[in-house]
Amino acid sequence: MSFFFTGMAVFCAIIFTAPLLGVANQNDFSRVMYGMRYDDWTYYYQNLFSKHLQLEYPFTPFPHGRLFGFPPAVSEIYFIYAARILSKLFGFAKFQLPIYAALTGTVYVGALSFLYRVVLPRKKPLRILVGVILLLIFLDGYTVMWFNSLYGEPIVFIGIILTAASFLFAARRNSPRYSYVLFAVSSLIMIGGKLQAIELFAAAAPLALYLLARAVKKRGIFKIVTLAVLFPVSVGYCWSLYSELGGDMNNQTTYQSVMTGLLPNAEHPGASLAELGLAQGFIADIGKNVYLDSSEYSYAAPFTEEWNQEFYAQISNEKIVKYYLKHMDEFVKGLEYLGRNSLSHGRNVGEDSRQLGLHTIAHPHTTNHNRFLLYSAFLNLLPKSFWFLLAILLLNAALSLFLIVKKQVRAAVLILSLCLGGSLQFVMPYVFNGSCDTAKQLLIFGFLFDLLIFGLLRFGAPYLLPRPRPRRKRKPVCERIPAEQAPSRKPRERLGTYS
Repeated sequence: MSFFFTGMAVFCAIIFTAPLLGVANQNDFSRVMYGMRYDDWTYYYQNLFSKHLQLEYPFTPFPHGRLFGFPPAVSEIYFIYAARILSKLFGFAKFQLPIYAALTGTVYVGALSFLYRVVLPRKKPLRILVGVILLLIFLDGYTVMWFNSLYGEPIVFIGIILTAASFLFAARRNSPRYSYVLFAVSSLIMIGGKLQAIELFAAAAPLALYLLARAVKKRGIFKIVTLAVLFPVSVGYCWSLYSELGGDMNNQTTYQSVMTGLLPNAEHPGASLAELGLAQGFIADIGKNVYLDSSEYSYAAPFTEEWNQEFYAQISNEKIVKYYLKHMDEFVKGLEYLGRNSLSHGRNVGEDSRQLGLHTIAHPHTTNHNRFLLYSAFLNLLPKSFWFLLAILLLNAALSLFLIVKKQVRAAVLILSLCLGGSLQFVMPYVFNGSCDTAKQLLIFGFLFDLLIFGLLRFGAPYLLPRPRPRRKRKPVCERIPAEQAPSRKPRERLGTYS
């Protein structure tokens, strides 16, 4: 409990100490404003949009059907619904963003406490060290700041920590039945946190298969049924969520993938356009995202009929993937670009800090803060290079093989799954969104990277520490001497008998 209370104290000191910190809306909140609305959109857009936090939102009728998947919604809806109820219970007439931040922060710190419990070393000094490392990495001021917003990243962070902790707990010997249910719920929270997190299904699947193999081996019927239900539910959830929310957003990100990612790195943009089946007129708009004014486009302005016919009728995500497979040199250029923009805690969020609105609500001129940023300072010292990230990935893969040899299979499976999820979260934002909003798109990757760093420290570093020499056992004073080593004694003479 001491870890939990310490974590909550750090969280509250970062978020709720005046001036309040958070991330302002960049028109992303509209997708998750279930049962709430803007007070005055015109005033909000002119004065608060991408600049300052709005702490209150008027209530509207809540879409209760979406809680049960009619239609499907991101897993953030359950936290919003709980914060809505708490706001009303405390007597507020509007939805309170600080209550939502306190709720999600409490769940997050609780998840970290759960992870701390399942990775505790045996020695007490190491337990304290592991706790300090967890607090420094996962309660970094830059990470915590996102919880005071309606962005989906904090929900994904909660899901990742809960999935990792519940997996390690469920993979123990004689784990209780509810541990499998907890893992199933945690993985659904993780992959449903936001549309981008659907790719984390690839990380949850190996963990579920490992647990399923253990359950089959031990003939745990309840556990087998739990995981057998999880697979179709998670696949159906991902598919329905993508179908419901990915329509217009997918069209926008496809345009940005081509115009800000693929073509700028192409050696011959005209040939690349021809290979993709697009008109040569798009050369004039290379480097432009989809959100500019229509007058700034030279060929076909987005959201027009001409745009739909000239671009979307000809392009698809499959074409983009095939193009990169044929032109691996251009793909590597994209990876190097991602490497230069990764691990940028407190810097380059969005195109710049002003655009995303890293401002405090009380002091508009403040664009940064210095609250619990020791780990951010450490990350900013690391090389910003794709090859460095690849080295860390390979080091984790090597650690996994070593742990298998040492019969710590569950830790090895978790690390390999995190490597897989992190690789997809690193590559996919560029392939399907180009160079737009790169640092924000890499937030989930950065969080998985943090977890891999923690894995190296927790499971790898102890093997590098010098082990104390075993004490020599002293022989007891009255130890019995073996018969063959005992000194020979003459047999006792028998006395004569009296006659």
